[in-house]
Amino acid sequence: MPEDDKKSGPVSRPTATFEVFEVPVATTATTNQSSLKTFSFGPITPTDPLEIVEYELGMFFGAIAALSVVESLNPLHRQVVKCTLVESSLLHVRNLCEIFLDKGDRHAIKLGNLLKGYGASPQRMSVLDSAARLGKAYGRKDDPNSPWDIISTMVMHASKRRSNYGVYDQVLRQLLPRIVEIKSALETLVGKKFKQIQ
Repeated sequence: MPEDDKKSGPVSRPTATFEVFEVPVATTATTNQSSLKTFSFGPITPTDPLEIVEYELGMFFGAIAALSVVESLNPLHRQVVKCTLVESSLLHVRNLCEIFLDKGDRHAIKLGNLLKGYGASPQRMSVLDSAARLGKAYGRKDDPNSPWDIISTMVMHASKRRSNYGVYDQVLRQLLPRIVEIKSALETLVGKKFKQIQ
């Protein structure tokens, strides 16, 4: 342990606390108030970066798969659930692109760090080639037609550029094959199949 760490005393870990409101779906004169619930998960421990990649992949593919059952829902909830799933899939594909294209700050999980220790193997080169193809599909931030800009300005921010949801379908169609490809290449490299979220 570095000398400075010993002097500073015990290290406190952040604790995640969430407040969740329960709101009735259909309100009446007797059920018009919401109730507040607080959940605390205790100290947050660092997670293996590959587990976070696995989670992001699972949520991305899971949200897309869940879209297939939206039509069977009550029409009152159908559009809200569809929008939620589309926006969730876009959030997770954005996170995956940030990881696989080495974007983000010093705390971000980056492909370059995930690949350390794998040498110049053909499997590592396959992951890098897949990442290059993903980069071309994701595009540039300054191109208003690129998935990168569409996700950033139309989904992640309350922008005047928001559009109809057909634009988002096109983004998913562009990125899905590239994410499938890099997932497969990464699984081969690390010798592990990433689990689906169930």
